[in-house]
Amino acid sequence: MVKAKILIADDSKMNQQILSEILGGRCEYLYADGGMQALELLHPEFDIDLLLLDINTPRLDGFGVLEVMKQRNWLQEIPVIITSSEDDESFIQKAYEPGVTDYIRRPFNLTVTQRRVSNALTLYACQKHLVHLAEEQVYEHEKTNSAIINILRHVVESRNFESGTHILHVRAITDILLRQLVCTSRNGAQNRKEASWLTTNFSLACSPQRRR
Repeated sequence: MVKAKILIADDSKMNQQILSEILGGRCEYLYADGGMQALELLHPEFDIDLLLLDINTPRLDGFGVLEVMKQRNWLQEIPVIITSSEDDESFIQKAYEPGVTDYIRRPFNLTVTQRRVSNALTLYACQKHLVHLAEEQVYEHEKTNSAIINILRHVVESRNFESGTHILHVRAITDILLRQLVCTSRNGAQNRKEASWLTTNFSLACSPQRRR
């Protein structure tokens, strides 16, 4: 079983050790002593599954780290749990605003920490799986639509008795129709009227009566 990879960003070696001991050997751990180092380790090549982020990291604090992650769209891919000793409600609200997954107060409670980390990892693993399934479905729809359009293209060209210029026009029309069909497969019923309109005009443009 592949272990989840957790990045602990905290300038306190003690906090790093406490968190890794609480979570145990079920995960693999990377450590960052400051915000800048955390951003380096958050690069996609390191494939981080969860960031435990101390809000008071030196050189670049937790809010700065979150701002950069937001700009790079990393918050959509990597769950973040803020760790802090702050219990002020306005501070906690500010910590949630960038889009973090959860907030854990120090001193760490074993049960709360384990449960919140487990929930975050499970939630994002399910999200990644659903995104993967959706991408596969879109890809299959695109392959099917491409095959249909290629068949239509050959049929139209076999009926064409005019110049090569007309064939180029037909190809342009089929390409537009393909893009519309793919868009319909992604966006559903809202584009079906447009797809129907394109199909009708495609048929008219390719009919022998229209070309005379």
